[in-house]
Amino acid sequence: MMTNQKNALTTLVSYPERGEGGSNKYRGNCSPKLIEDLISHFKIQDICDYMCGSNTTADAARTMGIVSHTYDLHSGFDLLHTDIKERPEFIFWHPPYWDIIKYSDVMYRASEVQRRYGYDPRQFDLSRIATWESFVQAMNYCMMKQFCALEQGGRMAVLVGDIKKKGRLFSMLFELTKPGVLENVIIKAQHNCMSDQRVYSGRFIPIVHEYVLLVRKDAPLAVPLLIIMFLIRLVSTLIFSGLITKAIGDGLAKTGLLKGYALGRAHG
Repeated sequence: MMTNQKNALTTLVSYPERGEGGSNKYRGNCSPKLIEDLISHFKIQDICDYMCGSNTTADAARTMGIVSHTYDLHSGFDLLHTDIKERPEFIFWHPPYWDIIKYSDVMYRASEVQRRYGYDPRQFDLSRIATWESFVQAMNYCMMKQFCALEQGGRMAVLVGDIKKKGRLFSMLFELTKPGVLENVIIKAQHNCMSDQRVYSGRFIPIVHEYVLLVRKDAPLAVPLLIIMFLIRLVSTLIFSGLITKAIGDGLAKTGLLKGYALGRAHG
């Protein structure tokens, strides 16, 4: 099992000591050692993170001596609606685990974002989406948007987990759309979670791991990127504004041209 960047990356990793980077007060963020290991293994020179949280990715990139481009809803970048200007070599993405941890107006003040950037982040926060189905739609839209932005030969590492509610497992890994070439799934052990302190009764099996999904963009898209992104923005805007129904948007997504893009209201 890999425990630090001096070893070869394997399909099972564990970081009992968090390492230096990001803020351990920002709930749910990952160990910078994971990102450092990915940088080392793939010899990455430039990394992007469009939901950077407490900026763990930037700190890991600085430690490894490479360039980073990091953004977040709290700093003026809304992945659902803001264009991606880079053509990334490598994207690290750690989306919220649905509503397990609320971010806007909990980890940071929504009023401050409203004042500085002119929008209420709670409107576009994936962790505030009411239903699992709407969360999956928004998650997959963000996944495909980032994948489209990759340069040919680029990679995405997506850190996701499972959620257990009322006897039902909600698995981000199984619901996440997987474009391009699926290279690997890495199992990452979880440490120092708030749930570690709880005592569970009955037949509940605690979740003590996450997944790192690695996908690679080998071939250019069959439909030019600009056309795809124009159609996605158009349909998404119409749905969000209520000018067409979600059912019509889902139908368009199944036509083939927009296949893989789950469109719909992010907030039910």
